[in-house]
Amino acid sequence: MVNSKRSASDTLSSANSSSGRSLTSSQVRFETRAKNLLKAELKRRGFTYAQLAEKLAAMDIHETERNLNNKISRGDSVRRSCYNA
Repeated sequence: MVNSKRSASDTLSSANSSSGRSLTSSQVRFETRAKNLLKAELKRRGFTYAQLAEKLAAMDIHETERNLNNKISRGDSVRRSCYNA
């Protein structure tokens, strides 16, 4: 009998395998923490994704509000640019 339970890291690894990357458990923790920190900072400053998109556009990084929401939730590297905006 095969154990059908999957850990969070298994889930994220398989979710990210379509993008060609597999995450270790420490990378999963980092990605989750970075995502949560960015969301918290946006909320603390009262920024919307639309306002963030405007700030990024001023830095010549063109993303829509919806794209930012998806990328931040997914943990894409666009977050690094968001920290600078």
